Amino acid sequence: MPAPDAWQVLVHTEDPLGPWSDPVRLPDVRGIDPDLAWDEYGTCHLTYAGFAANGPAGIVQQTIDPGSGRVLTARRPLWQGTGGKFPEGPHLYRVGDLWYLLLAEGGTERGHAVTIARGPSPSGPFEPCPGNPLLTARGSAEPVQSTGHADLVQRADGTWAMVVHGVRPRGTSPEWHVLGRETFAVEVEWEDGWPRPTDALAPDAGATLVEELAGPALPVAWVAPRRFPAEVLVREDTGWRLTARAADPAAEDLAFVGRRQEHLVARARATVAAGDGVGG
Repeated sequence: MPAPDAWQVLVHTEDPLGPWSDPVRLPDVRGIDPDLAWDEYGTCHLTYAGFAANGPAGIVQQTIDPGSGRVLTARRPLWQGTGGKFPEGPHLYRVGDLWYLLLAEGGTERGHAVTIARGPSPSGPFEPCPGNPLLTARGSAEPVQSTGHADLVQRADGTWAMVVHGVRPRGTSPEWHVLGRETFAVEVEWEDGWPRPTDALAPDAGATLVEELAGPALPVAWVAPRRFPAEVLVREDTGWRLTARAADPAAEDLAFVGRRQEHLVARARATVAAGDGVGG
């Protein structure tokens, strides 16, 4: 169990590019997947998958002061889904006169699903959608599996879509995947006051992606664990030099810079030279 000061952290900004405020900690909010929603009175409702001494506590809610991190109400249970394990990832929306509570349940494995309920207030009571699960790939041969942790989005033209994470497995049963969780999207239509996913959304295929590291700057898609790529990768006349530079002298001098693979089929080529006792 994390230390009390390691739970929720809230920061804010007027511009996503920053600068960001100093962090406000919420040590009394013990759980994961926090979601913020404000009602018409300006009250901030924090909905999350709660933890208790004996394990998960399901989907719970508290009102908070986001400026100070002070909890204003006791934790109250909301809706625990349709019976799938690990109800989590709540999102709360006001659409018209009703509040909708979107959940992930069934675990983030092949039983993953998206379910939804609605009620008259951000605290419910919530009635489940008769068409639950709203979205799932369990027990199917769909190319995208383990779908869940969705979020509803209203576009500028008033139409709706849903983003959801999933994986693209390969091989024979039980199958495997190497790209990790990916983000997918579907169109959404509203019927009888409930959102209904319809067609899958996909970007234009476009041309084959070719990315060369020939310029003076590293593309922004490149990342490094526990540090910025520029801390260990420097452009020189003959190419890029990778050097381990541990911030902590006691730490192991290891460095890696890479790009996340986005496609099931990809090809990479590199010329590697050793120098100064360090792999180049």
